[in-house]
Amino acid sequence: MAEQFGRYRLDALLGQGGMGEVYRAFDVAKGRHVAVKRLRRDLASDTGYQRLFRNEAERTARLQEPHVIPIHDYGEIDGQLFLEMRLVEGLDLGKVLATNGPMPAALAVDLISQVASALDAAHAVGMIHRDVKPSNILIAGGAGFGPPFAYLVDFGIARLLPEAGGTSRTSPASLMGTLAYSAPERLDAAVIQTDETQPIGRPTIDIYALACVLFECLTGLRPFTGEALAVMFAHLHADPPRPSTVREDVPPELDAVIARGMAKDPAERYQQAGELGRAARAALGMDTGPSTGPRQPFVPGAFPTGPVADVRTTGAVARGPVLSRRNVLIGAGAAVVAAGVGVGVWQLAGRGGGGAVRWSAPTGGKVLATPRAVGGTVFAASTDGSVYAFNADDGALRWTFPTSGTLGSAPDVLGGVVYVGSDDSFLYAVDAGTGKERWRFKTGGIVHTPKVTGGVAYVGSSDKRLYAVDVLTGTQRWAFPGGNDMHIAVVNGNTVYIGSSDTNLYAIDSSSGRERWRFPTEGAVSGTAAVTGGTVLVGSTDGRLYAVAAADGRMRWRFDAATSAASPAVLSNSVYVASTDNALTALDIAAGTPRWTFGAAGELHTPSATGSALYVGSSDGTLYAVEATTGKQRWSYQAGGAAFSPFVTDGTVYVGADDNRLYAVQA
Repeated sequence: MAEQFGRYRLDALLGQGGMGEVYRAFDVAKGRHVAVKRLRRDLASDTGYQRLFRNEAERTARLQEPHVIPIHDYGEIDGQLFLEMRLVEGLDLGKVLATNGPMPAALAVDLISQVASALDAAHAVGMIHRDVKPSNILIAGGAGFGPPFAYLVDFGIARLLPEAGGTSRTSPASLMGTLAYSAPERLDAAVIQTDETQPIGRPTIDIYALACVLFECLTGLRPFTGEALAVMFAHLHADPPRPSTVREDVPPELDAVIARGMAKDPAERYQQAGELGRAARAALGMDTGPSTGPRQPFVPGAFPTGPVADVRTTGAVARGPVLSRRNVLIGAGAAVVAAGVGVGVWQLAGRGGGGAVRWSAPTGGKVLATPRAVGGTVFAASTDGSVYAFNADDGALRWTFPTSGTLGSAPDVLGGVVYVGSDDSFLYAVDAGTGKERWRFKTGGIVHTPKVTGGVAYVGSSDKRLYAVDVLTGTQRWAFPGGNDMHIAVVNGNTVYIGSSDTNLYAIDSSSGRERWRFPTEGAVSGTAAVTGGTVLVGSTDGRLYAVAAADGRMRWRFDAATSAASPAVLSNSVYVASTDNALTALDIAAGTPRWTFGAAGELHTPSATGSALYVGSSDGTLYAVEATTGKQRWSYQAGGAAFSPFVTDGTVYVGADDNRLYAVQA
């Protein structure tokens, strides 16, 4: 039933997320259909969210550019902030790519050129977007309605440059847009911890993200994939990917465009988004201006692309049959999307069936890593730099503990204490009941997920060391020097297993800190290992999952179709790992042979295994429950954004999502 909201009749909820709700509405006073976004009722009195909401309205209203949806009005009705904008029928680019796959190069370049026009208009008034990604690009037109027309939407976390009246100081919470498209300078700890002198918020971060989106349009793949820390490392250190190696019909000239747009040094990138667009068009021999065709409903259909190369490494283990795949089918005109609203997800289809949600709670950032639930409390580390403690029964907030950095790693909980690493160089010990700090231990770099056992917290740091820290005093017992960034520690018996960006998996004596053996891979070992039955299972950014003898580090087998730095899960005699082609693969632990493969619509993250089921989050916002023995889907739940790595206990799955919320879903 329609709700009356001031002069608006709210006819249908189009989407909702961490901050707002977006409705298809009818303006009774002016007699027209519009889109209305309003700040959620439970946040209406929160001054921080009020500021963000007003920022979005005021900053977007400044722009008079065809590729930015105009805001008609904004203000307050009955204590709730709202904004009214044009109602545009279309699909977001992320859903288009998930449905149809990679685009013809000419179409991809034309759409990116249009988005570049919107970015240049924003930059011209001193505004940077800071969250350029496919789900923030709305596509209208197509088929018989004229050429596809792109809108850049969601200026919710945009900010003004100092010369345009903005502040030059950036809080950790504001640094994270979407990790897959984040420029290196937004992730570098040395840059993040400074303020006015650093280019954290310069226009070149938008240009880097736009180049990432162009690569995804051309290939159907994100530039870098894997666990959060692996993606961060790749943005900071890996060479830009070349689309011509993925698709045979993409000319090598576009490789150079991507390489310059994704240059590590901001000074080496295109300095205007339009430069990137023009260079891409020139690479294809197109005219230099983007389309300015009619803005009509987008009609999706399969894009006629050229052959897509098999980018898996040679000698890949053959995959078993796909027993279950979630197909995304969206008919023409099937969805009406309100653009420019910053709600965390564009709701293009109904919520997934099964897996009833028990509660969801807002966090100030993304819970990228696995949460933990112990003793009736759920603990989650957020990219806003805080640890959140929620009541497991109803999601009520018990306490928050702020750090001075950004938290991208999972906490560990033992003996009434929460241990969490931050990119501010500290490992924190926090009382699980009160949220009060007990101690902090300083390292020389970003601190990764700790593992606590036997009175010791073992934790890796980007300063190239693995530390053993006494949990009572917070003092160092020993430190082991690796060859590069030391990632996530796993303890089994008297051995600590930890991967490093120097390509090695290390086995370290837990008492003395002496090396027992090391196993070399061909990429950074930045995921979490699993140890079972005398075998260590670990993924690498070389796209392989390795099975290594725990006793001496000899390789037993490898699986060559894993996602970058994949972290496996083990249940009984099977190991489960996210694999290429948006799949989850079950392997025999003894031989490494595939048992089944489950396909999804988006890139899958680290699975969690318990009982007879696997639970895994996807970049398309779906949380899946999958039968461990057959690979058949039990149920799926659609979160309000990309679903990350879940934790399962006591019949409930806890998972963070890209809409800055933590979800509790019935297992």
